[in-house]
Amino acid sequence: GGGPGTYSALLTQKTPGLSAEVLDLPAVANIAREIVSGMGAGDRVTCTAFDYYKDTLTGPYDAILISGVLHREQPDGVRSILAKASAASAPGAVIHLSDVMLDDDRAGPLFGTMFALNMRVLAHDGRCHSVAEQTAWLAEVGYTVTAVHRLPAPINYTVIRAEKRA
Repeated sequence: GGGPGTYSALLTQKTPGLSAEVLDLPAVANIAREIVSGMGAGDRVTCTAFDYYKDTLTGPYDAILISGVLHREQPDGVRSILAKASAASAPGAVIHLSDVMLDDDRAGPLFGTMFALNMRVLAHDGRCHSVAEQTAWLAEVGYTVTAVHRLPAPINYTVIRAEKRA
């Protein structure tokens, strides 16, 4: 679910010494490689063919960003993704979950509930998750949530930051 690699390219451009790996299906990884190269970040960002249903992360990673992926999965799928991330993370590693998220009562915010309805209708396993659900799932695989930020419209994403316990 690494997508076009723009986040990785921008982060490496802004952070000296940072390198990144974008993981996505082969066709997407090929496109990401072109975009990252065009952004001048090809020397610090690698784009790797990866299927999070089948493949194992190699790691160890110091940081992981999962953005715009988890709303496509039911709870067991999210747990599987987070378990793979945890297994590939070094102690003290940081994980950021960035996605459309629901309030803990699952009744809002309005954009999130409308997006969740859209996912249920149009995506086989689509489902938006609440911050509380994701916090619990992160705890199950060894992370402690340290911050939660709701980004303003028009982005409508929430970002959960967590650290891997030693």
